[in-house]
Parts: sequence; structure tokens; C-alpha cells
Amino acid sequence: MPTLASAHRAVEAARLNRQRIPIAFDGSGLSVDYPSVMAEQDLVYLRAPHRASEAMPIGDGDLGAALWTPGCLRLQVQKSDLWRSATAERSGEPEATTQVAAGTLSLFTDPALFKGSAHYEQRLSLYNGTIHIESDADPGACQITAFASATTGIIVIHYADQMLRNGQRQIEVSLGRRAHPFALGHNIGLLQALPDRRYAMMARIEGKQAEASLTGRGSATLTVEPCRSSRFTLYLSVATSPVDGDPVRLARARLDTAMRKGYDRLLREQRQHWSHFWQKSVVRLHGPEDAPEAAFATNLWHLALYQLACCSRGYDPPLADGGLFRSLGDRREVSGIYQSAELRSILDGLIATNHLELSVPIVDSFYRMLPQMAARTESGMAGARFPEAFNYSGAEVSPPVFAAPAPPETPEEPLARDLPARFESGGIADPSGAEGLLTALLVWDAWRCAPDIFFLKERAYPLLRAASTYALDLARLRPPAMLPSDERALLRRALRALRWASREIDADEEHRADWELGERSLGEPTAMEIWNDAGGPLWHVDLAERLRALRPGPQGYMRGLAGVPDIAAAGAFCAEVSGMLLREEPLDVDAIAESVGGVHSGAGFAGAPLAALRVFPELPPGWSGSFSLIAPGGFRVSAEALEGRTRYAAIKSLLGGVCRIFNPWGPGIRIRVHDGHQVLHQTSASVIEIATRSGEAFLIEQGDNPIVRSVRLRMAGKRNLAPRAAGPYQLGLPPTPGLSPAVRPFRAPEAGEISDRLLRAGFQP
Repeated sequence: MPTLASAHRAVEAARLNRQRIPIAFDGSGLSVDYPSVMAEQDLVYLRAPHRASEAMPIGDGDLGAALWTPGCLRLQVQKSDLWRSATAERSGEPEATTQVAAGTLSLFTDPALFKGSAHYEQRLSLYNGTIHIESDADPGACQITAFASATTGIIVIHYADQMLRNGQRQIEVSLGRRAHPFALGHNIGLLQALPDRRYAMMARIEGKQAEASLTGRGSATLTVEPCRSSRFTLYLSVATSPVDGDPVRLARARLDTAMRKGYDRLLREQRQHWSHFWQKSVVRLHGPEDAPEAAFATNLWHLALYQLACCSRGYDPPLADGGLFRSLGDRREVSGIYQSAELRSILDGLIATNHLELSVPIVDSFYRMLPQMAARTESGMAGARFPEAFNYSGAEVSPPVFAAPAPPETPEEPLARDLPARFESGGIADPSGAEGLLTALLVWDAWRCAPDIFFLKERAYPLLRAASTYALDLARLRPPAMLPSDERALLRRALRALRWASREIDADEEHRADWELGERSLGEPTAMEIWNDAGGPLWHVDLAERLRALRPGPQGYMRGLAGVPDIAAAGAFCAEVSGMLLREEPLDVDAIAESVGGVHSGAGFAGAPLAALRVFPELPPGWSGSFSLIAPGGFRVSAEALEGRTRYAAIKSLLGGVCRIFNPWGPGIRIRVHDGHQVLHQTSASVIEIATRSGEAFLIEQGDNPIVRSVRLRMAGKRNLAPRAAGPYQLGLPPTPGLSPAVRPFRAPEAGEISDRLLRAGFQP
């Protein structure tokens, strides 16, 4: 007998059928016009960011800068391997470290072109990885394009202006601490010796004659000959070397390489690099008119992923406290401390988005520390104890203790950040080994999403073996009943994965029996442990509540009260939004019994508990969404939903293997699985199993609402023209009160037979 819920679904399906809903499906995944879709996520300032807390970020992963215009163009430049260390006075303490700024670059004009602008627009184009500025003031106008070159490791600033009379332009490099400025020919820069390395920052311009000189302020300047209009390109490089090296020569060589390519070629390479980056995954959310959090969260997700990409390609991992985007000099306490939990948050945000290339600094950092971690492990214990906190050289320290945040000094200029009140050294032993298990299992999950034999043998397996062996030795010192259930679940999953990997790479055969015995000693998982055993808790995302916790700044910095972003929070937000759209969940006994395609009991892919993928597990009611993300097993999953109802799910297998997925419409709803040529399954089961080969694509659609009844269009967007707001939070800066906005608000055209709801979802006829 039909239930009220099934009758409602039937009515809703009939209504959608009559409307012939557009979908962006190209036969294997989403059909996306990436330039226009990404232009919708641009960050727009309609007034000059005079405060450092409003600075925009640029970066190539190793070199980064925060850019703002306090009456001039200013960039504070950072590099991921600029460490200043000092041995602590008290014996036995690890060295105190901090990551320092390379210096500040300022471009001054006389008369000033950034004060009292009648028209101002500053745009961070995510698709190109560039910042473009247009300023029109009474003395004249200027146009600037700035980016951190992804192919040469330098910062490029293309500058042009038009003045009413002859004016002066001056480029200055400076540093808030003692350094050696220099002016050599057409180059200016800074040179500084740190305790264990030296670095040089060097700048040069092309397109105009400029005179290099030193000033009495401990800085160096390039002065351009006075003229009414000017156009030139500024190149800036930062190079590090050992204490006996020559960083000035290295910095000059990078400038020479970039200038041989020229600005136009560097810009083309920049656009190509970032366009390829964004095509690895797609996320888009749309809500009703009374739910601006949907579009806001989509914009924030892209900005967070951009921040991760801008500071995650160096030798060292990004520091969660600011990354490469500090804009207040070197004023940060405990800025040289890594916390494992924060690095896991960053890594977690990269997995589903298919950007594991950004995980290399994090994974390699833990791998390099294995000998030190093993040496610090308690006498008589095998494996390695992973630290909760450590510095850049791998020395273990106690995690910083944070004080309660103080209220802002003034409404106009809030405090810098919730800074640590004190810092303790010495290290705290992890009594359970859970810290290492959490880290190693996350690296393992990263490998499961993009299986690669080198990564398995050289990174994932060694980390998993060290963490599991130590945790198993600790567990054997206590009765199983004394071990908390979540720790049992972690260790059980790690040992299962370890045995699977050992067989896969033919290593440590003599230890497999001991690992299997250790897993059995932990007992069978309980119902409450099943989620931890599968690798993640069941959670629900309340985006409005998350925004209150994250306090995003105008440039998308999480908790960035004064332009110092929380990189770990950015990673966690990426993971949460991705988890709203696609998630791996364990299979229970009933689901296994009702599955289609020969699902059997036992371990799933790579030793994981038997699990299946679920699309749109946490999509809020009434919301529309589209995504293309990566899933364990090397499956690229794409799906669309309209007003809370899934339209289809498409799976492309990158490596082959078995893919299991929950019925997107729930148990009892008839679905059809086909590969574009023939129907493979027609079923109402709760779980579907599909045997795939590399490169194959499959479509899952509702039986009574096939996509042949839909209109196939390409997903497109409209260029963002203004700041985007959700409640008290705003991405971008509005125009100065009393001045006309730089652009007119966009007005949607008449849609004809297509409803306003579909236009908001980003479809174009």
C-alpha cells in the first residue's frame, strides 16, 4: 500500500517531468563552462582596502603575498622556508622557531592615485589566480595586474597609469627588522642572514628607466623618471641558500628567467595553470531567496581552496596560523609551531577535491620525521610515537595554550587574532597512540582516493606501519576493556589496512600473523563504533552556525580578524562542504542483504570496512546543488540535485574496480544503471554494486524520471560584480558611502518558460 511519503514523491516527480528540468550532463560527468562558472566566484572590492586586515592573497604555493592599498600599492611578501631559530636558554628545551616575512614592497605615486578614488574596483580572479585593480581619482587613473607566477617562482606586477600632469613613481623594498638593503644597477633588494640560512629579496622593473638608490630609512628604492603616463612590469623574487651560499645570485637568476619569458607569456602560463587546477573538481550550491548561505558557502569554499593552493607547494607545510598571508609584519607569537590536528584539517580538505598534489609538503614532513619519532619513542616500544605539536625541524614541543579572546579595541580595527597566552616546551607523550593513528589513517584515505603504488610503498605504508605498531604495543599493556571504543576502532581499522597493504606490496610477511592476532584481541566492533571504524563520524552541517564560528573576513579568511587567516579552518570547511555532497558510509547487514551486483561480506577496497558512497547526504531541504568530486577507489562522482531532490549520479572510474553506491532516492525507489549503451541494473535495492574498468562511465537515474526527459545544457555562471553577503558576513568590500558604485547591479533578463529558480541554479538556455 503506498505511503504518504511515496505519494508525495510521485507527485513531485510528475511536476518535475512536466517542467523538463535542465541538467548539465555530458555523458560521463558535468558539462561545465569553467571560465564563467569561476567568474561567479570572483572576490570584488569596490573601495580601496586601506587596512592590512582587508589584504587580498596571492601565492604560488611557496612564495606568497598579502596585497592592499593604504594610499599606495603594498605587498607583504612571505616564503615558506624563511625560518628564524634560536636555541632556548633553559637546557633540554627544543629550539624556538618562527617563520618570518621576507619584506614589504610598496609602489608610491605622486600625486597619490589610491586616495579619494571616485571609481575603484579590485578583483581576485580565481580562475586566473590574479588580482586586477582599477582606480580612478582626481589626479589620474591606474590599472594593476598582480600574481605570483606559478611557473617561475616570482611575483609579477604589471602597472599602468594616466595622470593629468607629470608625476613620480617609486618602488620601495623594506623590512621591519634589521637587514641589509642593496641597490645594484637596476636591481634593489634586501639581504639577511638567519641562524641557519640566508635569503635575498630582489626587485627589478621592465619597460621604464629607473634609478636604484638606498634611503636613510634602511630601505632601497627604484625611482621612475617623471612622466604623465607610465607603463612597466615589476618583477620580485625571493631566494634562500645555506649560510655560505649566495641568495642574491639565485634571486637575480630567477628574475632573468622571468624577464626572458616576458609578461604576456607569464600571464598565459598563469591562466593555464589555474584553469587546470579548477577543472579537477566542481562544487555549486543554490538555495531559496531566503537562504543566501548557499551561494555564500560556494564562494567561501572556492576561496578556501584557493588559499590552500597558494601556500601548499613548498618544502615545509603551511603554518595554520596565517600561512603565507600575514599582513602585520612579524608580530605573531609561537608562529613556528605545527600541530598535527591542524595539518590533518588541511589535508582533509584536499582529499575529496582531487588536489592531493597539495598534500605533498604535509605527508613528506611526517615521513621525514619518522627517524626522530622512532628515536623519541619510549624504550622497549616498537614503531613511532607521533607528536601532537612540533617545530619545522621536527623537534617535539607542547601545543600552545590559548587564552580567551579579548574584545576588539575599536569597532574599526579589531585585534589581530586569538593569540596564545603562553608557550610551554618539552613535549607531552601520547598515551594511546591515537595521534599517530589519526594522521596515518588520513594519509591512507588520501591514497585510497588516488591509488598510486609509489605513494603506497614510500609514504602511506611506512607511516601506517609506524603508527599501528606503536599503538598495538600500547594496547597490549592494557586489558581490552580499558581501551576506549574510539581508540579500538582506530587501531582495528589501521591493522586491517596494514595487513592489506603488506600483501599488496609484498612486505613484512613475518608480521602479518601478529597484526591479525592484535586485531582479534580488540574484539568485534560495536554498533557505536561502526562509524569510527569506517573512518569518519556522522555529522550534520549547519552552514549558518559554521559561519558564526568561522567569522569569515572580506577576503574569505576564516577567523581572520586582522588579515591573518586560519588555514586549518579553511581545510576543515572544504572537507565539510564536500562531505555535504559526497560521503563514504559503512554498510550494515541489512544493506548488504538487499544489495545488487554480488556484494559480499568482508573488507572493502584497500582493507577498509565494507562501505558505499552516498550522494547529497547532508543537502539542506529545498537547496539545489551540483558537484564533481573524487571518491575512494579512484572514482570521479558527479551529481545534480534540484530543490533537495537528486536528478542523477554519474560515476567515472579512473582506475577500474568495484564501486558501491547507495540508492540516491532511498530504498524502495526503482532506479536504472546504464553505461550509455545498455542498462546494467534495474532495481529498488538500497545499495548498487558496479564492476568497472578504467575509463568507463556509468549513469544512475530514477526509473520513473529518466534524464532523457531533461534538457541538457552547459553549466554556466554570471561574472560576479559586487560583494556577496550572508547575514552579518560579507565577501568583498562595498563602495564608500556617498559614492556611486563602480558597476551597476546585474539584472536578470526575462527567462521565458524557464523559471527564476533555474536561472538562480546557474543554467542558461
